[in-house]
Amino acid sequence: LFPEADSDLNCGPGRTRLRFEAVDGSALPHYRCSREMLQLEAGSFTTSQAFPGIYFFRFCWAYACLPEALQANELNITAEVVEVPNGGFNVAENSTAVVLDVIAPACTLPSALVSVNNNQGATFNLPASKGSGRLLEVAPTNGSTVTALSCSTAVNTTCDDNDLMVLMYTAYKQDPQPIVPTSSCTCYAPPDGDGDCPFPQIPITLETVTSNASLGISYQQCIDPANFDYYRGEMAFSFCWRYKCLPDA
Repeated sequence: LFPEADSDLNCGPGRTRLRFEAVDGSALPHYRCSREMLQLEAGSFTTSQAFPGIYFFRFCWAYACLPEALQANELNITAEVVEVPNGGFNVAENSTAVVLDVIAPACTLPSALVSVNNNQGATFNLPASKGSGRLLEVAPTNGSTVTALSCSTAVNTTCDDNDLMVLMYTAYKQDPQPIVPTSSCTCYAPPDGDGDCPFPQIPITLETVTSNASLGISYQQCIDPANFDYYRGEMAFSFCWRYKCLPDA
């Protein structure tokens, strides 16, 4: 585990203070010093190149490394102030958003809070919820800076010897798109006799919903493939359906 905080409960340069405390308040908090938020560089997590716009903060826990009074308790682990390197994310254009991504095991209950302009601006909250796949899109006003975040997770003894990571990066904030008229869905052609679609289209299968799968009816159509927008950095894939275009069955 990370080194303990000093007698004044402080951590040295390049370190972020972690607070370990029993959920039921039965023991005194314990403080450790994890590494600070870092830029994702060549060699980080077996990557082969640097990513100047991506930062990560990671910490781990092991009950055996904590004071005995905490070793049988459900814990809250909190990184109180995680400073964003290089002065923070400056939001220079309205089209830029800052995305916070939490990667954690299913046994955790992570949450996070993002601060703008050294707490002088808005704060954005990611409520507690189990496990990974959590995204928080922060869209401060033009010219403001995302300077710090705090993150916390609840764990218990069945969630021992694990870790949690927070990724922070910028992304293009797409303008709202107009609603697609319901009548704009084309009638896609079916595949040929061999089940193949003309390049670059791909087959999609539509099936009826029945209580017995052997009684269901399926029908294939050839739809357009996914497209990658190089300038926006987005992969878009979509398809539509129209009953008028399907067999009567």
